Amino acid sequence: MHQDYSNGYSPLRERLMSETMGEYRTFLQSLTADYKKVWRDIALGYFILIICLYVISLSTSLIWILLTIPFGALVIGYWVAYLQLFLHEGAHYNLAANRKINDAICDYLDGRHIN
Repeated sequence: MHQDYSNGYSPLRERLMSETMGEYRTFLQSLTADYKKVWRDIALGYFILIICLYVISLSTSLIWILLTIPFGALVIGYWVAYLQLFLHEGAHYNLAANRKINDAICDYLDGRHIN
């Protein structure tokens, strides 16, 4: 039977520490952010989103428009959701090495800069 950790993760962390004899902490301390990869992946998401919007904008006939609307909605929805996942990366300070810059980027991506 599995234990429910949804109310807090400290019991799970304690269990991992005891079962791994402290190696879990060493593993956590060894993790480092790969900022170049994160920004490459963000750029990829925007690039594909722009390409998709461009291809949809080429639609001229009614049949072509009716075919591209459902496909475009799925593809655009997927890539917007993909880009939103980087807000989670920002919550773990994986967008920039400086925490203030990381928070500013995350706030900007979240739309909090708009008054």
